[in-house]
Amino acid sequence: MPLGISAGLADGNNYLGNLALNEETANQVDLGFSYQSAQLTIAPRIFYQSIQDYIVGSPSEDAVANMVSTMMSGSSPLQWQNTDATIWGADVLMTAQLTNRIDLGMTASWVRGTRDDLNQPLYRIAPASLITQLHWRDENLTLSIESQLLASQQQVSEIQNESPSAGAGIINLSSQYRFNENISVSFSAKNVFDKIYQTHLGGINCVAETDVAVGERLYETGRELSANFTLLW
Repeated sequence: MPLGISAGLADGNNYLGNLALNEETANQVDLGFSYQSAQLTIAPRIFYQSIQDYIVGSPSEDAVANMVSTMMSGSSPLQWQNTDATIWGADVLMTAQLTNRIDLGMTASWVRGTRDDLNQPLYRIAPASLITQLHWRDENLTLSIESQLLASQQQVSEIQNESPSAGAGIINLSSQYRFNENISVSFSAKNVFDKIYQTHLGGINCVAETDVAVGERLYETGRELSANFTLLW
């Protein structure tokens, strides 16, 4: 029996199509302000989004499709359905000129999403994050250090069997030297301390007989070194 089943959201579930779906519509409110001076820029924002007919997977009530899916994958499928959802959060951008040669940048974000009919978290909502960058510059040389911090995510979707994720933090380094307007070299080191970690929005392994179990999040890249030479003419 042909079935309109897809791999869905790569969450390990089969998904049934639904020709009766309505288009999503949303109303969003953003409140924020920006302050800027010679040494400081700061721009905080809060937002609230109400989504009507949000398209999401719900347990299928089709007995035949459930039987076929269970035979194929060992689990009942989900079917695309319309429901209402709410997403809200806050973010802030800040830059500061600490000295003539040193400046600091920071970006922080926090977001939540809820499926209104079940009062449950939405699938794949990013955890809170903080990115901080420190730059030192002179006439020809730029040195930068970046910290990326991710909070744990415990607000997960039960229907999609989403797993909580741990927090993580990495350090990145970069530099650039300009010989003149046309020639420069740059070096970078990402994940300097070779941190082994997974991100909440990382891919899910669907391939058997690998070092990562089926259904487990894929690991992010370890230490990565690069060098570039730029010539303009």
